[in-house]
Amino acid sequence: MGLPADGSAGRGRRRHRSALLPEVRADGRALRPDVVGAVLVTAALVAILFALTHVERSGIAAAVTIAPLAAGVALLVAFAAWERRAPAPLMRFEILRVRSLRAASLGAGINAVAFTSIVYIATVLRRRPRRRAIPPAIAPPSWSPRCSPDWDSPWPG
Repeated sequence: MGLPADGSAGRGRRRHRSALLPEVRADGRALRPDVVGAVLVTAALVAILFALTHVERSGIAAAVTIAPLAAGVALLVAFAAWERRAPAPLMRFEILRVRSLRAASLGAGINAVAFTSIVYIATVLRRRPRRRAIPPAIAPPSWSPRCSPDWDSPWPG
């Protein structure tokens, strides 16, 4: 891709980009970061994580599990209430009215939980993956690393 040597390549793009993406702070004043919201959501997630990591040692009905879990949920509710009236919220809940953003947020959340669970199981619990993740009864033979004619497969071939 050839670019002009005088540096004029981005000038028209910047002017066009500003027409497409208007400035969020149109009134000109800088907004302060939402420190209260950041502290609330961080404390909530730490409390929930603390509770979930103590389930295996103490059990689901132990006070060391239930108390931080309840505190984490209460802090998440406080975070949601604070973000609705914060002058510069960390998360604007009105963006979740858009269906595609709701679906994308849900998908990202499920992916994050799955990834974190896999890392936790592999590193903390020191459990190794099984030899085959998908049982041969439900997986086509082409998915298996052991695709040979002598392998017992429910499919002919």
